[in-house]
Amino acid sequence: MNQQLDISHLEALAQSYFDCRLDRHEERDLAAVLATSPLSSPLIDECRLAMGMELVAKRAPRVAVAARRFSRARLWMAAASAAVVCAIGASVFFAPSTGVDAQPAEYAAVYVNGHKMADTDHARDIAERKMRKDMLMFNEMLSVNDDIQAQLDEIESILRQRDEDIRMSQIN
Repeated sequence: MNQQLDISHLEALAQSYFDCRLDRHEERDLAAVLATSPLSSPLIDECRLAMGMELVAKRAPRVAVAARRFSRARLWMAAASAAVVCAIGASVFFAPSTGVDAQPAEYAAVYVNGHKMADTDHARDIAERKMRKDMLMFNEMLSVNDDIQAQLDEIESILRQRDEDIRMSQIN
């Protein structure tokens, strides 16, 4: 598909996409053009959004790869943070205390609404519930990252195919 499209032609293609008049090959070509085109209008932006390209709209393929690395870096930072929090929590609850003011190894203190709870088992239950909730949130973040990674991989594949098509058309 010719990348030198003006805004009216690109809007016509976007409208054809919404009217389901494009075949798979034409949709792939449209996605490649939308990913690299600097043109913008409400219809074109809505088409980008509908095609799942809101993260890479108006960016070159190199930027999309850099965005994926940033996403992985954020995931690793979140994982490291969660590991540190778990390690600190485990050391507070399970490490034996030493010194003059040492508490028994099973000692845990939890304050709820400013009042100290004396029941160790209940305090541990509260901490474990919080930890389970944090782990669920972490797993959710991993799932969202996997979905975004799949979308970026698909877009990268489309862009590679477009580049290959351009090279082949230049050879012929």
